[in-house]
Order: sequence, then C-alpha cells, then structure tokens
Amino acid sequence: MDIVIITDEAGNIVKMVSNEPIVGKHLSDIIPEGDLAMALEVVARVVRAQQSELVEYELNGEIFDIRVFPSESEVIISVKDMTEKKRLGKVLRSANEKLQILSQITRHDILNYIMAANGYLHFIREDTLDETSSRYLKEVSRSISGIQEIVEFTRAYDDLGKDLSWVSLESTILNLRGNIRYDCRNIEIYADPMISKVFYNLLDNSRRHGLATKVCIKCKESDQGLVITWLDDGCGVPDIDKERIFHKGFGKNTGLGLFLCKEILSITGISIREVGEHGKGAKFEIYVSKDKYKIKEGNF
Repeated sequence: MDIVIITDEAGNIVKMVSNEPIVGKHLSDIIPEGDLAMALEVVARVVRAQQSELVEYELNGEIFDIRVFPSESEVIISVKDMTEKKRLGKVLRSANEKLQILSQITRHDILNYIMAANGYLHFIREDTLDETSSRYLKEVSRSISGIQEIVEFTRAYDDLGKDLSWVSLESTILNLRGNIRYDCRNIEIYADPMISKVFYNLLDNSRRHGLATKVCIKCKESDQGLVITWLDDGCGVPDIDKERIFHKGFGKNTGLGLFLCKEILSITGISIREVGEHGKGAKFEIYVSKDKYKIKEGNF
C-alpha cells in the first residue's frame, strides 16, 4: 500500500493519492492520537527547514516508511508499506547469523585437524625417508598449507562490511615493510578496515609473482575522485591476465589474494584494475569516488 498525502503546515490535508477520499480532513483523522503530536512536529520542522525527513512508523503490527518532503508552505508525505520487506530482512539476518556461527565452528574444527596433521608431519620428517617419500611429504605439507589459507580466507570474507570507517591511507602504507615510496598524506578513505589487506596482498603479489624490489604509491585527484596508483619494478602482468587476476581461483596458489582485494574495496564502491605494460612492472589503479575520501589540512 503506497499513499501520497499533501498537507499544509497545520496538518490539514489538501490532496491525497489513495483509495480513501479524505481531502479536506486533518492528519488527526488518520493518525492515532498518541502519535499525532510527533507527526505535526515533523511536518512543521520540514516546512521550516525545507529539508526532507524519513520516519519509520509501526501501526497494528505493520511497518511503514514515511518520507516527508517540503513544498513551500506545504509538505508531501509518501507512505510505503515495508512490513513484508522488513520481515524478510529479519529472516535473512537470522539465517546469516546462523550460517556465520556454523562457519566459525567449521573453521575451528578444520584448523584443529590441520594442527594435528602438521604435528604428525613434524614427526615423520625426523625419520629417514627415500627421495620419493620426501617428495610426497612436501606435497602433503603444501596441500595442508593451501587448506589453511582457504580457511583463513573464509574468516576474512565473513568479516567484510561489518565495521566501515574512515581509514588513514598513510598509516596503512606505513604498516607495510620494504622499499616503498609514497606521496599519499593526510588522506582518509571510507572503507572496510581490512583495506590494509589490499595493500598487503598487492605487496605480496609484486614480490612473489612480479619479483619486484621497489614499490611506489601515488595519489592524484581527478574530476571523478581520487586515483591511487601502485607501481612496482617487477615483470608486470600479461595483457591476457589483467582481468583474470581478480577472479576467484586464478593464480599459482589459492587464487584468493587479488579476488579478496577487489571484494574488500567494492564494499564501499571503490574499484581496482591493472593497467601496466607487461615487462615494465605492475601498475594497479584504485579509484575512489569523491564521497569516499577526504583530505585533511587541505592537501596531500
């Protein structure tokens, strides 16, 4: 049920789009007495400030979103029935909570088994093994490490979007270790705190796959927002792989690193792509819209 009502500042109904012919009446004719004072206060405030307001209202077990818009000395009141949507949202939240609990228990149990397996591998390594057995043992150890990395990834993925905040870009960069130059100062980005993992994974990618020894991070404002550029002196990324490196499962290891980077950034609408020339180092560009970053002290 969607209703549009136009009233004057005093709450008199001058027009209404619904099945109920109540033009000429007052809000007191359709709003319970206990809620009337609050409703009239909202109407008066919207007229006075000329700024719209959103109110969630519950009546007889039904939930409505009421948006009040200013129109000179009148207000336009839009009433939308949100009961079913809110109910489904509550069911989904409950299901997600249960899935997260199950995921946490599963991770805990898997990690316990991994710890036990690593313990047995330690004892086996102390024995004298032939070349074939040693090779098989290394493969088992590598597989266990892969399982552990995937389990840790699910933990990180579960935590995405829970605690968005303004994050200092410079502090995030300073936590990285290595030969890193940067010119990004006094900048804060609205993102998931796990954005630190984005820069850690970029650094790991530069060193492990690109064999880079130096990294440079630059920041530049454009008409669309902020561009953060990651440059290294490694071998770069082949043109055929520039999109694929962000796909889940692509790569030599678990293929989750850059996929996770993209997911972390996308939580607040930030995007990333690789635009470097193969053979001349990797070049990642991170695009932050104007409403998702702020510069302290006027510049960086």
